[in-house]
Amino acid sequence: MDFAFAPGVSSYDSLARQLFTNRPNTQLVRQRGLNTVDAFLSFLNTSPTVTLPADDLYLVSHGNDKAWMQIHLDTTQSGGTTFEVAKAAVATGSVNLPTNVNHGSSGALNSMSVNIRGCRIGAANPFVDQLKEAFGGDSPVTAALHFHEVYRMTGVGMLEFLVYGFTLVSQTAFVDQAATKAAFDAEGFTYRDGSGVPTALWDDWVPRRVSVGHRDSSSVYLQLGPGLGTQTRIPSAIGFRHDQPRFTYKISGLSSMPTAHAAQLDTLRQALNADAATTGSTFASAHPFPMFTRYTQNSIDDFVDNMNWSCSWDRPSSLMICVGSQHEYTVLVPVTDPPDLATGKLIYNFYPPSSSALTAVEELLTSDATMFYTA
Repeated sequence: MDFAFAPGVSSYDSLARQLFTNRPNTQLVRQRGLNTVDAFLSFLNTSPTVTLPADDLYLVSHGNDKAWMQIHLDTTQSGGTTFEVAKAAVATGSVNLPTNVNHGSSGALNSMSVNIRGCRIGAANPFVDQLKEAFGGDSPVTAALHFHEVYRMTGVGMLEFLVYGFTLVSQTAFVDQAATKAAFDAEGFTYRDGSGVPTALWDDWVPRRVSVGHRDSSSVYLQLGPGLGTQTRIPSAIGFRHDQPRFTYKISGLSSMPTAHAAQLDTLRQALNADAATTGSTFASAHPFPMFTRYTQNSIDDFVDNMNWSCSWDRPSSLMICVGSQHEYTVLVPVTDPPDLATGKLIYNFYPPSSSALTAVEELLTSDATMFYTA
């Protein structure tokens, strides 16, 4: 039996709960007050209604490629799960898989995986590696390299599939649609089969309005490989996002803040380099996933030079607070085989309700290294 856990309150989490309710050989664990991974594992280990060992575990959470998941590993957290939270969980053992969950009665390790369902968590490879260690290090951990979509076919069943997130980062905002198209085309994006995205497609995929926000640029119909009853395609869209991710850094030990912006950046650079020299610093180049890498930069110098910084002085605490931001543009395109949306078939899993005459379809496999990362 597989066990799934989706404790979030968003519409995505709700759809995922229905997906795993429909999924064969799967028990969705949903109990009042049970909202952390350690509580989920404890439930599996102690509940008389659960037969162990598990075949596989599924954890559903919003996430991103910057080493972050919304779900909490344990009750010690005040925010979402980051690389640092996962590292702390290794030390405490709070989410070590109980022996009964992934080992048989003879003590032999069962061939099970912990499968994380969420957007681009697998793109942060070191984060998934750290999560595997937090779970005890014995069982593989998988996570999607692309955006994860859950789709309800009303009266038919639930689908899940992946969506490319073609993302580029700029220090300054692009002035218009033409500049944004040119930037995407110059980036040389490729599909999972290694083929390049044709230049002409950016004309359809980049909308006229490229200001900050999320919007659809065009509507598409996705062809289903195995038809689901009489339905051979589903409506979808090409998405476009312009975000401004931010990072805040606080500097102590100053009597006042430098007046000139260049001097403020020099102070920031010095502080970050001093931070990098301390034990366990997230800015050390030897860190498995340095903070500057999470923001697509190669070094502390790049991190300072290629982001937009605004610094202020907090008089009560005598802190110089610097907030860095960048412009992040993403085009979202469903993953099909072949990648041409006009001829390609959507790669998906489908689970009908138990009362349906339709059968489940499973094409989205965690063993596919172009779709999922496995630690």
